[in-house]
Amino acid sequence: MKTFAVCAVAAATLGLSTLQASAYERWFNLVNDSNDPIVSVRITNVHDEYFHGPNLLGNQPVGPGDNVRLEPVKHQGYCRFDVEILYRNGEEQNIWNVNLCEATRLVMYGNGTRPVVA
Repeated sequence: MKTFAVCAVAAATLGLSTLQASAYERWFNLVNDSNDPIVSVRITNVHDEYFHGPNLLGNQPVGPGDNVRLEPVKHQGYCRFDVEILYRNGEEQNIWNVNLCEATRLVMYGNGTRPVVA
């Protein structure tokens, strides 16, 4: 009987930890605090060396002073991502190793100014 109880507790604990790992929210608010529209946002997990995923903005740029809520298309259980931001003027900014399970805002300033991850 004790063996059954121990197995039941272990199974419940394993199921709860699996549920918690998959329950992470990876959305974030992208805030454009620059003078140029952001035209592209690509996200890849930190183990991928190229930004080959879709533009999360589609055809809707984020204008100066605007913000938008985004989420990685394929997160595959990852929390840490690299983010590539492209402005209409051609400027590109990369933000490396962002924990999207914790961060909920990326504030972009453009002109080579370091973004704020909060």
